[in-house]
Amino acid sequence: MDKFIKKISLGSVQFGTNYGISNTKGKTSIKELKRIISYASKNNIENIDTAAMYGSSEKNLGLVGVSNFKIVSKIPPIDDNLDDIQQFVIDNFMNSLKSLKMSSIRGVLLHDANNLLGVNGDRVYGALQFLKKSGLVSKIGISVYNPFQVEKVMENFDIDIVQGPVNIFDQRFISSGLISKLSLKGIEFESRSVFLQGLALMDNKHLPNYFLKWIGLFNSFKRILNELHINPVQACIAFSLALKDIERVVIGIEDLSQLKEILLASNIEIDTHIFQKLSCEDEMLINPSLWP
Repeated sequence: MDKFIKKISLGSVQFGTNYGISNTKGKTSIKELKRIISYASKNNIENIDTAAMYGSSEKNLGLVGVSNFKIVSKIPPIDDNLDDIQQFVIDNFMNSLKSLKMSSIRGVLLHDANNLLGVNGDRVYGALQFLKKSGLVSKIGISVYNPFQVEKVMENFDIDIVQGPVNIFDQRFISSGLISKLSLKGIEFESRSVFLQGLALMDNKHLPNYFLKWIGLFNSFKRILNELHINPVQACIAFSLALKDIERVVIGIEDLSQLKEILLASNIEIDTHIFQKLSCEDEMLINPSLWP
């Protein structure tokens, strides 16, 4: 469905690094990346999500050519002891533009939203505003890990975009009502971690021992899949795309076959409420940075 395809943003972390618990193919080759970008363009995908911290992702995207896409990039975490914060932000952003071979992009986010909540918050925000007023970027925002960070930032700063994790197991941004609240304020919400770094796609028999504590949850997920006659990829994508107040859904891919699978899954319509009982608040499961 075209309205759902417009919501898809190509996650590019695999274009520059070996990423994800279920990634068996490694970093995407330039040849494969060219095929992905060409196919995405022909199929009305307009958005790409990238970051300076994604290895050679931005450079590889620039080599392939992505000037007809709407790009969102990210500023690396900023050290509180830095002398010239504005220069750090500007230098990193300009390096991203240079790598991407673009003169301006759609949006830039802080990779670490806590940079706005620390002692230098006003200076960091001033640097983002400078980029926006200079016409180098249309929208500024934050990448977050939990709803609490968003509430704290919104108390002090006007932002345009929030990017946070939303998936079948991590529904905190939905249940808190925050996505709807942002939408009413005209702030765009982008969801990421659709597959929970690939964990949601793994066969239960191959789950690392660490995750067996939540085997009941994974078994319930598989039962719902059987009832709906869909696979995990289709479920995860259909769930995210169906959430009406989400502006864009960042979906990481490694090769063209995965992109084709994602586009097929975008045609599936499901009632998201069927997955409500799989929502988990345990950060030891839903926050990959805490995994061993």
